[in-house]
Amino acid sequence: MPRRAEVAVTLAAAACALAATTIGRRADAKVTWQGTGLATAGWTDNILNAPDQTTVGAAPRESDVFFQLAPGALMTQAAPRILERLGYVFTADLFARHSEANSYTNALTWFADVATSPTTRLTLSLDTTQGRLSTFALNQSSADATVGVLTQNNSTNYFKQGATQGLVATPLPEWRFAESLAFGAFIPIDRGRMPDSYTLTAELGADRTFRTNAFGLVLRESFIDFVQPRDPLTDVPLDFDSQQLLTTALARWRRDWSASWNTVAELGVISVVAFSANPAIGTTTAWQPSALASLRWARLVGSVELHYAHTATPNVLVGTTVAVDEVALQGIVPYPKFNMVFSATAGYQHAHILPLVPTIPESSADLAVADVTVAWQPIPELRVFARYSLFDQFGNVPTAMTPLPLLPDLTRSVLMIGATVLYPVVATVRAPTGAGSRVDETDQPEFPEPHAAEPQ
Repeated sequence: MPRRAEVAVTLAAAACALAATTIGRRADAKVTWQGTGLATAGWTDNILNAPDQTTVGAAPRESDVFFQLAPGALMTQAAPRILERLGYVFTADLFARHSEANSYTNALTWFADVATSPTTRLTLSLDTTQGRLSTFALNQSSADATVGVLTQNNSTNYFKQGATQGLVATPLPEWRFAESLAFGAFIPIDRGRMPDSYTLTAELGADRTFRTNAFGLVLRESFIDFVQPRDPLTDVPLDFDSQQLLTTALARWRRDWSASWNTVAELGVISVVAFSANPAIGTTTAWQPSALASLRWARLVGSVELHYAHTATPNVLVGTTVAVDEVALQGIVPYPKFNMVFSATAGYQHAHILPLVPTIPESSADLAVADVTVAWQPIPELRVFARYSLFDQFGNVPTAMTPLPLLPDLTRSVLMIGATVLYPVVATVRAPTGAGSRVDETDQPEFPEPHAAEPQ
């Protein structure tokens, strides 16, 4: 294992030990232990993510039956000023005829939401994942399906570490300030295949809120380090390392139109500066607009969001920064009369690899995603579902110069049936899953008895 990977693994172990120490049971805390499980059977028509136009020696397009198993455990601790959640899930994707496409993940996550004072709130999270990245991973629900470009099958063993910290302060009811830090590492364990990627992001934001409107400014700085793979035999780097600095400045407007409907609009600019360890290559700069427009309907029972976004973001599979235009409709809507839930994503994206790294050619791809799940919950502990996913990427056709294009033409359909289990089903405190979009913050969970006196 490379030295940087060893360091990251050591840090992850220390972080998990710290999390385990932090969640020691308090006398006034309500602790809930739950077991989770997922079992599915499915079929796909493109098991190895083969391009639509294959070349001599490349993997052909084949179909196969697969099975997914995901046992896990969840611990939630709720106290007057702190909410913590610790979870572990093992996911295995097993294929009937193509064992080379098998993949698995071990995922350990920890989250803490702390009311540090009546006007400040601190969130912390750690996530450690080790596994094998193969053709695809369908670990997200249909309502959260990723809309993003795919490369060909990598079959890469990897380690991933993430850590975030966020602080929100409301010194006055009409003012809201936010600060956050995030670190991420993606480290392929198989040498000579993909670059290591390290990301550090800092963000500052301020909002002036009114009864139904909020106007704010956001400044975000991201540093990305791409460490090129080494030859497995000679231990010589296959290319020069590179770094990229992304600076984002934007203005934001949020409005609550009713108790269920709200909108978010953002507009700004992104500066991308690329540095290379190759002394023959100078600094490269690119500018991109940053824009977001979203319409959201949210109730306690479900939510639906339609959004358009233009942004630039690093892609660990590509090894550089990609500019994207995306429009997507995502949501989850229950039908209580028949104990059913419908969730779906329909999205389109245009992705353009920015000309920042000389060894990665500038190219683009368009893709469409449709992902639908219909679930039925006969008893509180059990949910059965049927799911269909279609991915269609209009990319680059193989040529004599690029026999393996980075963003190929690629089409894939997946059909799944399965069941999820949660036991015991008890009332637990809901943890935040992300920043809220409503001005009145009704889409964010509240603490149980916030700032209550400690029991004597």
